[in-house]
Amino acid sequence: MAPRGEGKNIRREHVTVMLVPSAAWGKPLQFQTTKRLLLTLIIVGAVSVFLVVIGSFYLAGWAIWGRGTEVYPWVNVLENQTELSTLREENRQLKTELNQQIEETRQRIAKVNRLIGRISAFTGLPLEVPTSSTVALTTSSAELMRPGELGRGGPLTPLPSDVPLSDLAGHGQRSYATVRQIQLFELDSAVVRLERAARHFGDQEQLLVTTPLICPVQGEYAFTDRFGKRVHPLFRRTDFHEGLDISAPRGTPIVAPADGKVTYAGSDKTKGLTLTIDHGNGLYPRDGVPGQRHFKTRYFHCSRILVKTGAKVKRGDVIALVGTSGVSTGNHCHYEVLVDDHLVDPEYLILNSD
Repeated sequence: MAPRGEGKNIRREHVTVMLVPSAAWGKPLQFQTTKRLLLTLIIVGAVSVFLVVIGSFYLAGWAIWGRGTEVYPWVNVLENQTELSTLREENRQLKTELNQQIEETRQRIAKVNRLIGRISAFTGLPLEVPTSSTVALTTSSAELMRPGELGRGGPLTPLPSDVPLSDLAGHGQRSYATVRQIQLFELDSAVVRLERAARHFGDQEQLLVTTPLICPVQGEYAFTDRFGKRVHPLFRRTDFHEGLDISAPRGTPIVAPADGKVTYAGSDKTKGLTLTIDHGNGLYPRDGVPGQRHFKTRYFHCSRILVKTGAKVKRGDVIALVGTSGVSTGNHCHYEVLVDDHLVDPEYLILNSD
């Protein structure tokens, strides 16, 4: 054990503290204190420094958290702008696809209506599209011109600010849906008109069998010189082309466009290998009035004739092959149609071609 007086000596032990300033501040400061008091001051100072550091970290964290609550709405705005840009791009792609679909359907409807118009001319049936059902099928406006059941309207109402961005994808598509609805209506109308024409054709079946209604060249072909005025490809002079030149590879089949009887199969210096078919009476409109007319068809520049004079042929029978015999610049079939011994435009009668 320590002697009894040792603890008192420690408490009473004095230490001298000297503060030495720089030369500009004058003399050093010196004072005495007990060792216990000095230790107490050191401990209190250390604890104070520790508390200040902890407090600083706490205040810094609080400041960061508080500023984060202010920045968070801006983060939401950036996310919404990114989402809106994505939706706009998706809408742009969807609009392009819908435009293509609408245009393809419009072309098909126009093709069907052209066919119906030609059938109407043959049959005398009122199959044309009525003017009251005209529709503007433009993909930009999609405005309706048909009155009645498909009307739309209402006041202009601003878009609510609380509409979710995901709902914007559907906005603006109603016009496309309406156009598609109109196009379906047009197609249904075309089907009804064609069905009516088919019933009429049933009563005229025999006359239609002997009416040349299909292209005589089968497979890959193209119309080059058409019926009417042209510049001759060899003589470079204006002349009247009496038929339809159908270009196709050599050896392409030529078929009978209607039932009939071969009245001539032979050769000509300028026309080459030539074939003529008498089809008898068929249907043909004259002065807007359909009626029975006498048909003949002729075929020039063949590479080979497969039927003989006097042979009876059916529609679709192969009668010759495409060639370039006679005066010709290349492989093709010169096709002529005569109605009551008068030349007419063969293309008008071809229903199975664009």
